[in-house]
Amino acid sequence: MTYPHIYSHTAMLRHNPSEDIDGFVSPEIPDRLSAILESMPKDALHFINDQDAATAQQLSRIHHSDYVQHLIQSTDKNLLLDFDTAIGRGSVQAAVIAAGTSIAAVRTACRQPGQATMAAVRPPGHHAEVDRAMGFCLFNNVAIAAQHAIDELDINRVCIIDWDVHHGNGTQNIFYERDDVLFISLHQSPLYPGSGYIEEIGRGPGHGYTINVPMPAGQMNADYLEVFDRIIDPATARFDPDLILISAGFDAHKDDPLGNMCITNDGFANMTRKCSMLAKSHCNGKLSFILEGGYSIPALTQSMNTCVATLAGTPIPETNQQTMPRTLEIIGRVKQTHPQWLS
Repeated sequence: MTYPHIYSHTAMLRHNPSEDIDGFVSPEIPDRLSAILESMPKDALHFINDQDAATAQQLSRIHHSDYVQHLIQSTDKNLLLDFDTAIGRGSVQAAVIAAGTSIAAVRTACRQPGQATMAAVRPPGHHAEVDRAMGFCLFNNVAIAAQHAIDELDINRVCIIDWDVHHGNGTQNIFYERDDVLFISLHQSPLYPGSGYIEEIGRGPGHGYTINVPMPAGQMNADYLEVFDRIIDPATARFDPDLILISAGFDAHKDDPLGNMCITNDGFANMTRKCSMLAKSHCNGKLSFILEGGYSIPALTQSMNTCVATLAGTPIPETNQQTMPRTLEIIGRVKQTHPQWLS
């Protein structure tokens, strides 16, 4: 059995502002990552070195240099950056390591086509804007890794598929005016951060290169898979990327406390299979998953293990659920909004 390469670093366990700041409580805790690392197949784990942490230059390709320097200079400080985002003694190092881990995973995916990779990282990244932290996120890991692939790994077009239950506002805004990154977000709406409407489609050269699929609470495996079949698959095929990145949040799981979706482990397995098939069909198997949310630790570890097993070739059951009518209505609206990809 050939496992995906799972990249990580134990320094990310030292990010724990809930312990460092009096009165601050966050569900984004070290146990999220430690449980994953304990449950993963040992042959699949690849731990990066300290020198593989993202450099200020790599971070500044996405984030404003003043913001990068502010965070780096805040190492070992305890600060509240946003109402739900804080740093403690090990947080900045963890965030720099998380970005570097994401780069390492994408580097392998690009240099060893067909070898899927995963970045088991925290803090997550997809809410981080160019100049601010938010939603537990300090640096935007998937955007930094995508930009590194474009700048250093001979990649011209990147498709980012974000299935976290929360909209990836940071990733969207970073690439909103570009046509070399197709950003597709499937998320619950209404929900934090309050963005990700169908009408948000990009601007200027990026017009049409942002595809949002906002879904009401209660969606099930069949609904997500219908979105893949009717929206994600054809749009990705027409975009014809050189690399596919997945912002893999697992907070759409039915047991997650921060979302209200009904996705099961089998649902994530089927989505993983579809992403793998897309990568094999359109970019020579260049595929990497970067961890975002997921706040029920049992659900998170089970879903991650299911995805790993799927990428290793373990058969998965097909869903026998029926797609909800409201899902078909949303799909119809998205198709009308994006005729260049979905006509």
